Amino acid sequence: MITLGLWDNFVGTNFMQASTLMHELGHNLGLTHGGASLEPNCKPNYQSSMSYLYQLLGLSDVQGVPHINYSGRALPALDETNLSETGGFGRVDLMYLPRWYAPVNTSFLGSVLNVTAATKHCDGTPITNALMTRIEGTRLPGFPIDWNGDGLITPVLTFAQDAGFTGAPVPLNASKEDWNIIDLRQTGSRRGPLGYSLNVGPTDDLGSSGIWAPAATWAPAATWAGNWTSRPLSPSRQPPTASPQPWSTSTSI
Repeated sequence: MITLGLWDNFVGTNFMQASTLMHELGHNLGLTHGGASLEPNCKPNYQSSMSYLYQLLGLSDVQGVPHINYSGRALPALDETNLSETGGFGRVDLMYLPRWYAPVNTSFLGSVLNVTAATKHCDGTPITNALMTRIEGTRLPGFPIDWNGDGLITPVLTFAQDAGFTGAPVPLNASKEDWNIIDLRQTGSRRGPLGYSLNVGPTDDLGSSGIWAPAATWAPAATWAGNWTSRPLSPSRQPPTASPQPWSTSTSI
């Protein structure tokens, strides 16, 4: 079950519903808020619906149209403790417009548009330091990037800035293509042959060998979860005795 909490009267917009479904599905496919395992949330160099930076507002194309997508392009590492405006994200073209956080007191656009500061860090944790505002770029080339949002590209100078707004500037690893690392194994509904499914041991169902465990060896119904019962297959559903089966060529999906 997926819930949207207080967003738009507990229902959310159609886009919020779709993007949140995509986001939560990504977790079932092995993706985290930073893409790969142990990567932090809200990385500016990770453009994916898995990131809180892009989940609700979408990934904007150059026309400003929001999209829902997993990361389709790996981006270089980004050191928030040593940001370069001339270097930006590196010599790479982005798939979507970049998005990051800049201090309210240096944001030229923020002062012109009279924007309000974020009330929480990007990852939802309470704010404990400088007030920041979210900025979206207007072009796809990865450099230059006006990190502090003052309307100027400052050459040579590097500086620290919490561009992902998670509490402190940190070095961020290169991102990966989500579509290359999604894990489909947990989407299968068949019994796992290696003991990873409920009450199925390594010798109960050998998958590609076509060998099925005799009904007499199945565990009693009392050991199964909930109201499940163990019963043999009806004659019409019994597997053929010949093995191996030509359509059963792998042990997992």
